[in-house]
Amino acid sequence: YNNFAIGNARIAPVFQLIASNRGRDSDAYGDPDNTGYTRLIASPGIEVDQNSWKIYADVEIPVYQDMNGNQLIAPWAVKTVLSYAF
Repeated sequence: YNNFAIGNARIAPVFQLIASNRGRDSDAYGDPDNTGYTRLIASPGIEVDQNSWKIYADVEIPVYQDMNGNQLIAPWAVKTVLSYAF
């Protein structure tokens, strides 16, 4: 949905559900007891387009996560992307 506008900048709210499943390490130097996970992340964000510029930003919040063993994980993450089209 991108019917919001301020001047010639179009603004669109964005929402994603991101699911990922990573397997455990399996080689001789791996740590299978402390690697691998399954998680679901809710990611609300915003996209702004103005002329050739585009900026996208979101925050990624875990809804479900099942980590194997002892792993350091962030409670949330922020992503920002700035692009220019020639």
